[in-house]
Amino acid sequence: MAGHLIYAVSDASRHPSHMQPVFAGDLQTGSDVIVNSGGTVSGARVARLSWSRDTAGVYAPITERGTIVVDDVIVSCYAQFSSHSAAHLAMAPLRYFFHVDEFIGRWISSSLFADADLDGIHWYAALLSRVADVLLPKHFWWSTYS
Repeated sequence: MAGHLIYAVSDASRHPSHMQPVFAGDLQTGSDVIVNSGGTVSGARVARLSWSRDTAGVYAPITERGTIVVDDVIVSCYAQFSSHSAAHLAMAPLRYFFHVDEFIGRWISSSLFADADLDGIHWYAALLSRVADVLLPKHFWWSTYS
């Protein structure tokens, strides 16, 4: 998905400590991304890009650190909004409720975690997106028209 955040290396040394989340749609052949190869995190050059419109089976899990590894590439759990840090902070209440739910039992999960609207987006994430869309400038958002 072009609007998904992926970690790219922001300097010529290709060192993972200089990674910056960018929209996948902004990557080009020759860009450097962060990969996990056999437990070692390093930079790797993008040799080829291809896009698929097939979204069947696409998920964006909310993890403790806000990152996942997809085909050895380290990516953010977040999409559409340009700041991984802001998105991760905004989702903190949901992560908090998950931990509370684990601690006190499963009775909360039926109402907090099971509700997703028709396109599979959790109600909390959809609400945040609607509010932020009104309050924040358009340059923070992924746009297929940019």
